[in-house]
Amino acid sequence: MNFLFCKSTVKQQVLSLMLFLAFILNGVMVHGAVFGYDFRMWQVSLFVIFLILLLDKSLLITKKMLVVLTLLVMHSLTVTFANGVLPWFTIVQIVLVFFTLIVSFSLVKSIGVDCVLKIYFKAALLLASAVIFEEIVYLLFSYNIRSAGFVGPFIRASGVVTEPSQVAVLVAPALLYGLVWKQRFSSLLLFVAVIFSFSSLSYIATLIVFLLYFMFLVRSGRKSKGKTIALSMILALMIVGVALAPNVHERLQQLSFAVNLLGNKTAELSDYRAAAGTAATLIFNTNVAIISMENTYGLGVGFGSFRVAFSKYASDMIDLEKVNGLFYNRASGGNLLIRSMAELGIIGVLALLLLLLCGFVNYCKFISNGCLPVGTKKRLCVSSGMFLVVFVVFLLRKDMWFSFYLMLFVSLYIVDSSYYRYFS
Repeated sequence: MNFLFCKSTVKQQVLSLMLFLAFILNGVMVHGAVFGYDFRMWQVSLFVIFLILLLDKSLLITKKMLVVLTLLVMHSLTVTFANGVLPWFTIVQIVLVFFTLIVSFSLVKSIGVDCVLKIYFKAALLLASAVIFEEIVYLLFSYNIRSAGFVGPFIRASGVVTEPSQVAVLVAPALLYGLVWKQRFSSLLLFVAVIFSFSSLSYIATLIVFLLYFMFLVRSGRKSKGKTIALSMILALMIVGVALAPNVHERLQQLSFAVNLLGNKTAELSDYRAAAGTAATLIFNTNVAIISMENTYGLGVGFGSFRVAFSKYASDMIDLEKVNGLFYNRASGGNLLIRSMAELGIIGVLALLLLLLCGFVNYCKFISNGCLPVGTKKRLCVSSGMFLVVFVVFLLRKDMWFSFYLMLFVSLYIVDSSYYRYFS
């Protein structure tokens, strides 16, 4: 019996099952289980996938991966001579990230892009159902399964994931799959789950999905009905955003407080508490990254070493004793853009922006190509579009290099790029 409708061998069915579990268990973790660090359950699935691919001699690595790995190691050695120390976690981060990338890339090549997308879509539907179920339970019985905050008469539902903003990575990108393949009920389910998360990051991700879908409809010459649906969903999302204006106002107020506190070491504890939050955290970490670049001549402090930059340079702006416990992401920066600024310097930031640009160019090529078979064109548009959504989310508010989702969608990007060149 084929698992999740992926026609495949027994090995591929087992790999598909492990991939599905990795998606579902992404938000499940045991705090402080490994030398004080969080242990995430998806890592078990990833390790099983690695063993299967290793035994089957199916592990693959491209020349481009080796080039990037070499550059990262060279950068780390350069930083060692510049700063006089190479933190052990820099090496660990490089090994873990490339291990995840190699396993993800090999998995995509083994079971196929179509199978990966189907499994991801089904996992997203399950996670979305959990989000909606949590919201319904609260509305009917006033029982809050997991406290993630309130918005009027609603709760910020997150289902089985750690926080509502995770919906931006785990659920929102799948909406593009449902729209392109005309799975209307599933698309509605995903859209409702995004709404119930009341996460600004999830709304941004979904807005990007609708814009990409609208581009797909326009370039494909589809009928106006699909365009009307896309525009209606964009409008609905904007209306929800306006309805959350008090939350937006609160974020902007926190941002204003944070900017005023920069460099002010005489501020009272109450001032720091007023500025605490996502916006304030990103402001502080951005300044840490800028100071880090200035003091390392644009080289950064080394891959996976944002905590080094924070411990060195944050005290130049704020009194760390007063804000202890109020701000977060001290070890990781808050998003990949800030983290790259501090860790990899100018080259790292340019590399991320170039990857984003290449991804967008690829998507434009896919939707404009009239020679590809319809099914192939849809698959390329969906996978490349999902990559863009996930990548933008990580640039805005996710900061983990060692992320299964990030490495998997980067793998899809690599495979699709080579596939398109083959057909071109």
